Amino acid sequence: MATTGMPVKDLPATFRDAITVTNRLGLEYIWIDALCIIQLDAEDWSLHSVTMAKVYSYSAITLAAAASSDAHGGLFRERNPASINGAKVNLKWPSHELEGEFYLVPTDPWEKAVANSPLLKRAWVFQERLLSRGTVYFAHDMLYWECGELYASELYPEAGPWDLQYRYKRFDVADRLPSGVQSVEDYRFKHVYTELLTRELNAEKTVTDEEMFLYVWASVVAQYSVGKLSKETDKLIAIDGVAEQLTRIVPREQYLKGLWKQENLPLSLLWRTETEEEPPSTRVAPSWSWASVYTPVDFNFLFRAQTEPKVVTKVIDIITPYNEPESLEISRPPALVLQGPLTEVRFRSASRSALGPLHSNWWKSHNTIRNRIKFLKPLDLTPRLVFMGKGLKADYPCAIWLDREVPKNSRIFALKIAEADIRHPWQERLPSECGLLLITDQERGTFRRIGTFEIAVEKMKRDWADQKTSFTAVSKLRDGIWSDSGIDKRFNLGKDEKDGYTIKIV
Repeated sequence: MATTGMPVKDLPATFRDAITVTNRLGLEYIWIDALCIIQLDAEDWSLHSVTMAKVYSYSAITLAAAASSDAHGGLFRERNPASINGAKVNLKWPSHELEGEFYLVPTDPWEKAVANSPLLKRAWVFQERLLSRGTVYFAHDMLYWECGELYASELYPEAGPWDLQYRYKRFDVADRLPSGVQSVEDYRFKHVYTELLTRELNAEKTVTDEEMFLYVWASVVAQYSVGKLSKETDKLIAIDGVAEQLTRIVPREQYLKGLWKQENLPLSLLWRTETEEEPPSTRVAPSWSWASVYTPVDFNFLFRAQTEPKVVTKVIDIITPYNEPESLEISRPPALVLQGPLTEVRFRSASRSALGPLHSNWWKSHNTIRNRIKFLKPLDLTPRLVFMGKGLKADYPCAIWLDREVPKNSRIFALKIAEADIRHPWQERLPSECGLLLITDQERGTFRRIGTFEIAVEKMKRDWADQKTSFTAVSKLRDGIWSDSGIDKRFNLGKDEKDGYTIKIV
């Protein structure tokens, strides 16, 4: 460890520039992770990684090198004045009685300069942005500012046109959600997070504190998951500072492997991935946690639900074998004991009907199916979910998302979690059901998650391959889709005629 200091000229360009800015701001101290933490020293990293959250939370300002891919890129750039002042033009438009001098400026420079910058591709940076009071981004074209109240730049010093009221909103995001809470994709989210911390909920929205917490945390996870990590074991560590800050609202003991043990915990299980990849070599979370995968995740069902989701599965117990650091590989993962509607299913892929485009890209992420049908054009395929012994199959608007490769000859089960009205591109709002796809584990009644599903029961069709139910009315089949499943005792811990089967997910 250095005790006598080091010459500034020997530091990388970004460090030197950050020191220059700090001096010009009249501040005395600066924290640079790479300097203040001994690199490649596991003990020093373990000690300081926990306190880094406080460093960013209490800092006067955070400096972000948005235009640099590494520590040698620096903060400062030679810039074109037109990018800040705009290009002046003389415009005459007689039909609109418009004439005079105007300035042409970009409508939303944030996306290119900040959201798509190399810096924001790093998962650790997301936590640092949320925890900081305010961040100045040194981008390729100008300076940008972000805090809990404002997104601004040199071009728009009093807030840019990319503020919430001008922001693009997906057509299927529910109006019932709090203002600004949606599955955003441009990284402008800090104002919503700050609103949750200050508990200043919008009085015009009928949303409880717990509901607000659910949607904000879902947005936190979705945006964090896009970032890249160099160490698999950092998956939960790199977001732990945000979780710690949120203990102002929810007790720390309610935080478990990336989720919160609240009443709406079943809804938190409805995360999904768009691509299925090989499982990470180091397991830091159980299969029911989004932290068990290393691909971007989202909570699409929550944000698209036009009505408040009705939860039909309840948490009976949470089994935690022992307390262990978030960064270590787990040998016996915490288990969720759930009770809800359960039935056995299988996958089938077939030619697309004329109802509309594919709702899911499931087919291209599942190696087994893909290899069998590689001679067909991808756009001619759509996933189908067949309900075993029910005489029904679900295609469009059926959606299947797999987290991981399904082992050969696995028995697959569907656990219904919630139902709500969903808006579809080619349909009106449809009553839809969403849940988990599971495969059996070694112990009785124990499962591992492999994905999620979403179906519209009223659009399900008869499965003519099921000879046992071929003469039963389709409407009757639909009514009984989750009842009388006849699940073998090997695959459940108990059955309640009203509430369904009790199972354990690890």
